[in-house]
Amino acid sequence: MTEISGALGVPGTGGGDAAAARDELGETFDNFLTLLTTQLQYQDPLSPMDSNQFTEQLVHFTNVEQSIAQTEKLEELLALSGFNKTAQAVGFIGKQVEVEDSFIEVVGGAGGTMEYELADNAARTRISIADENGTLVRSFEGQTEAGRHTLSWDGRDSAGQQLPDGVYSVYVTAVDRDNATVEVAPLSYATVKGVRSEDGKTWLEANGAEIALDDVRAIRSAQTDATVN
Repeated sequence: MTEISGALGVPGTGGGDAAAARDELGETFDNFLTLLTTQLQYQDPLSPMDSNQFTEQLVHFTNVEQSIAQTEKLEELLALSGFNKTAQAVGFIGKQVEVEDSFIEVVGGAGGTMEYELADNAARTRISIADENGTLVRSFEGQTEAGRHTLSWDGRDSAGQQLPDGVYSVYVTAVDRDNATVEVAPLSYATVKGVRSEDGKTWLEANGAEIALDDVRAIRSAQTDATVN
């Protein structure tokens, strides 16, 4: 007897959609029964078909169906996990999350804070703040000791004028006594406005952009005021 499942191409479960695999299995099983019935009708009475062969095929179909069922359950668990992750992230709305970036928000006429980390001691650290058009609005000296520092800005320009709400880019540069560049790692805070989920991944809407939930390093209450160090 020809191995019917091999001829029909019994579907597997690896890497595919479980629902599609189940539909394909159902169609293949119907074809299997049709071929089996035909073979039984036209078999030689003196040399009957070995029942062990098609029994093995039925067992194989059963194993595949069980694998698909397990895959469907796994997909359900993954979807539920993604939903729970998104539901948890909703609690971030209105708060500030810490990410590896270099910006400061001005909200409600008040500035904000960010942090930067110097890999080594510096002879000079320069901080420059620019608006969304890239125009320099403020610059001042920063901390020079190796380690992590907090930069607070009151949201005012070099003339002391209050700047409009928005996201301002911060550039921190540092050099040592030999004028060699000292590595700077910036850490900024963004106020979360909303949450979105797609393809099992959760995104936080902040600063007019989206931040992957997995990229968030810390969370804190939104800041309402700040002053330059």
